[in-house]
Amino acid sequence: MASEENGDIDRTVKEIFHAWDLNKNGFIEQSELACCCSELNLTIEEVSNLFNELDADGDKKISLQDFSKGFKRVCSLFDADIDELSSLEVRETRKFDKLLDALGVRDLLSG
Repeated sequence: MASEENGDIDRTVKEIFHAWDLNKNGFIEQSELACCCSELNLTIEEVSNLFNELDADGDKKISLQDFSKGFKRVCSLFDADIDELSSLEVRETRKFDKLLDALGVRDLLSG
């Protein structure tokens, strides 16, 4: 059962990652992250800080592996229900909000 949930999480991570990889080059670049975060009204500095948190290896692009680490951290910290995460009704911005909280950057971004 746990491996099935892990598979669902992996699929969800990949779906979100590919949706946010706007130019389809296999990485989320800072400009793409900014575009995907536009509904959150983040400043350029806030997007930059978030990008740096997600860019685990510091290569100036977010790989699927980088993104997966951040997303799985969200799931473990929030004890996320995979059905909720997989639901079509759950907006990407809500998932992203959880990611901000899990990475501990929400306070940095809000003030």
